[in-house]
Amino acid sequence: MIINPSQAAAIYQTNAGKVEKATRVIQNADPTQVNDREQVKSDFLNTIRSYTQNVIQTNAKAERVATDSITGEANVTEVITAVASAEASLQTLVTVRDKVIAAYQEILRMPI
Repeated sequence: MIINPSQAAAIYQTNAGKVEKATRVIQNADPTQVNDREQVKSDFLNTIRSYTQNVIQTNAKAERVATDSITGEANVTEVITAVASAEASLQTLVTVRDKVIAAYQEILRMPI
């Protein structure tokens, strides 16, 4: 599998912007504002927060490997693997977000 370095850089740049936005959302969330009745909501929020942190860490690893490749400490295969992993993680997170939004919209359409 041959990947053009400019393609890899474009994928990286696309993911970096999305991860920065997700980081801002996580930093603004306040898990201390949850009472006992909202335990399920809290668990869901913690699950999403945990996975989002994982996506952020995966992207940070891809950044480190890309930087290491510039200095000659990592090869192209490591870079492509790290970037592909970051992209897959981010796509999964976006898919989950889209499903949650679709479920919410479906609930709003339900007759009362």
